Amino acid sequence: MGSGYNGSIFWASSFQLDRTEENTMISIKNYYKYTWQWITAEKPACTMNIIHGNEAIQPFVVSIPGGRFWGAYGGAVITPNHKIIEDISIEPGLFEINFNFQSFKNKYPPIPRYYHENVALLQASYGFNYFHLMFDIAARLDLLRRSKIPIQRYVTNHLLPIQDELLSLLGIPKEQRIEVTPNLIIQAKELVAPSYTGSSLGIVPKWACHFLRNELLLNRKVEKLAGYERIYISRDLASHRKVINEKEVMDFLTSLGFKFILLEHEPIVRKIQIFHSANVVIAPHGAGLTNLLFCSPGTKVIE
Repeated sequence: MGSGYNGSIFWASSFQLDRTEENTMISIKNYYKYTWQWITAEKPACTMNIIHGNEAIQPFVVSIPGGRFWGAYGGAVITPNHKIIEDISIEPGLFEINFNFQSFKNKYPPIPRYYHENVALLQASYGFNYFHLMFDIAARLDLLRRSKIPIQRYVTNHLLPIQDELLSLLGIPKEQRIEVTPNLIIQAKELVAPSYTGSSLGIVPKWACHFLRNELLLNRKVEKLAGYERIYISRDLASHRKVINEKEVMDFLTSLGFKFILLEHEPIVRKIQIFHSANVVIAPHGAGLTNLLFCSPGTKVIE
């Protein structure tokens, strides 16, 4: 495969920009953007060489006439002239800032299955993780909707029950999904790719939070649960980062009226309801705290 483009904007700039005929390059003005957003944060005192930034990336949606998607090595977006677009492709290495896509070097995808439809990409690395499922997959649906590009199918991760539940809640039925496998190679009439939120690099933009809260909580008019005003979120079923004296902690918290919660046992709609009901949340750091999105204003959180 040939050398790639560092970003979608570089691919766009290398083509005609005014779309004078059908199925040529879309205009730069069709990068549907939010404004830049700044995260208020001071540089921490620590020994790490890489510090997360305080600037959220400027999101966009790019539509590639005749674009291809190859599911190998995480997933690559390939232009009609056989080049990878880096900022909307995936390469193994979650916390890397600069990718080189060596996995694809000197490799060529097989003949693609063609879809005479608009196909949007909603797959992501670590989509099995609740945090990344919300911010790297679900939140990007907001960009697609704001672009007003009609979408007939969506490329999604190989679906676990929780992923299936979330996509169904967001109005994407099974018959519209194309699940990623290493051997998947498709070509679409228009391959539509929303940018990533930046959450894998520690940045969570406000627009993504607002979209998820509106779609999953406010628009569904979720009612609060009695008895869940004070909750403790356990990591007892996690593979690491457990609280070693959790029994003693829970004995104390129970005396203060806290309820012990294992989120792994709860469907998404129930998770939302539990956090929406809470006045106080105590938890060790973990993906379960993504559900703070659904808390009421004024909720106290001890992490």
